[in-house]
Amino acid sequence: MNADAQLLLAWERGFGRPPMEQAIVMLATAIPQLSTKQIVEMPIGRRDGMLLDLRKRLFGNRIELLGDCPECSEVVELDFEVDDILLESATPQDVYITEVDGLEIAFCLPTTKNLVAVTNVAPDKRADEIITACVTRVGENEHWQGEVSLTASMQQRITAAMAEQDPQADVQLELECVACQHRWTSPFDIVSLLWSELNAWCQRLLGEIHTLAKAYGWTEHEILSLGRWRRQVYLNMVRQ
Repeated sequence: MNADAQLLLAWERGFGRPPMEQAIVMLATAIPQLSTKQIVEMPIGRRDGMLLDLRKRLFGNRIELLGDCPECSEVVELDFEVDDILLESATPQDVYITEVDGLEIAFCLPTTKNLVAVTNVAPDKRADEIITACVTRVGENEHWQGEVSLTASMQQRITAAMAEQDPQADVQLELECVACQHRWTSPFDIVSLLWSELNAWCQRLLGEIHTLAKAYGWTEHEILSLGRWRRQVYLNMVRQ
């Protein structure tokens, strides 16, 4: 199966599914040696870094986005490169240690599995649930306690420590409105962006397949096996 056929299959499998499942489908297609279990259990930042690499391979380094200014509703344009938001993360570890109020807290980084687990939790409670699920031990001088209730200061410190260890998991874009000079930050979601681009690409490809099948009577398999350059040559002749 060639690359275009693989992308069509990934699109078909992920169409209409929740974004987290679409992320799994896209990565599993791009990196077949990764199992679904490996994907859902890797830190979010590592997953997103791989998706950024995939986006660069499929659609290039340049990203152009549009948004609305929260102050005046003016349309704001933003363009940058994938390389600008690919961040260095620390060497992956199973457990990280931070300290709050004299207590050592051991935690792991959030994964897709953690995000799936809070799907049905109220939005304002999801972050707390994820943090609690990622904390493995709390103690003092290596004397680990049993289950404890995390204070607000503990949660803040754990959140900051997670961001330090896995910055790719929470990329914030800086925007400025040229109309009113308002500045703000907005989270960047590679999963939604890449899926929307893949969806548009597959829709165009299906249109090309339809045009060539109607003109020449070829099957989808035969059209895809032509390769992109030859397919475009035939499309140009059909459209003349």
